[in-house]
Amino acid sequence: MILLIQGEIGVGKTTLIRRLLGHRLPETRGFWTRKEAEGDGFSIYIHPLGQPPRYEDGNRVGRRLPGQPRRAFPEAFQRAARWLEAIPSGGLTVLDELGVLEEEAPRFQQAAVELMCRSSIALAAVKPADTPFLNRVRSLPGARLCLITPDNREELYLRLKSELF
Repeated sequence: MILLIQGEIGVGKTTLIRRLLGHRLPETRGFWTRKEAEGDGFSIYIHPLGQPPRYEDGNRVGRRLPGQPRRAFPEAFQRAARWLEAIPSGGLTVLDELGVLEEEAPRFQQAAVELMCRSSIALAAVKPADTPFLNRVRSLPGARLCLITPDNREELYLRLKSELF
């Protein structure tokens, strides 16, 4: 089962996934991304689940500074692909989140797709962008798109919780 939680920035995609996992978090595999303030801008970092977060250049996948365009760091995604490739089949997997920064990281894209397909349950937060990678993710066999809005967050949580656990 592949559940894609799609919604706008700040609507609660990650919060929904964390709520669904509840006490199952220690047995979950995959990754989290985290936005950290950097002056008047921010950087986005990727962290493997089950390991302490690191905020270093090696796992910075994106940055936005005032007056500058968004910048992606595909090499960090390519390194993260190795984590995903090493995850065994089956189990519960989280991919938080899939968006536009991955466009220049083909190994990561392939690793993410393959991981979702070989997981028993995959929960992925996805941006509502129209990109080849995200369109491929949304078209995976068995993938179910769950749109989250401020108005349906609680109902979606209750429905998915009853379906999953």
